[in-house]
Amino acid sequence: MISVLRKYNVGIDALKISKETKNKMPIWHHIDASSNHLWSKKSARCLRREHQVITVEDLESVILNPQLGPRNCTTNKECVDMAAKLMELLSEKFNPLYNTPRKDDLEGAQITQSRHGEVVTINNNIGLFRVL
Repeated sequence: MISVLRKYNVGIDALKISKETKNKMPIWHHIDASSNHLWSKKSARCLRREHQVITVEDLESVILNPQLGPRNCTTNKECVDMAAKLMELLSEKFNPLYNTPRKDDLEGAQITQSRHGEVVTINNNIGLFRVL
């Protein structure tokens, strides 16, 4: 599915994402990831296999509790550093360590559907017009 999205240059656009939703997103093949060159590194493989990191929340727990690494991890410091790098790659919009970066200014906006099926948002108070 992700390859089809990238093939047709389509993405997910959400104005505000709750912290819970940010935490539940998978860190591997994340929709905000622009490159995956770090995923094949030794410490990233260790995060997947030994630390069992699947979601952004798992990655955050590795960063916040570095001493709780698995016993069979011989490179715990490198794993924590890699977790921090992966978290830094996420933009503020998808990073749970940040609040949503902007106010959406859509209070009182009219949301209509055009005859062609796209969603149109019009807000006359601030001059906002966008087609989704």
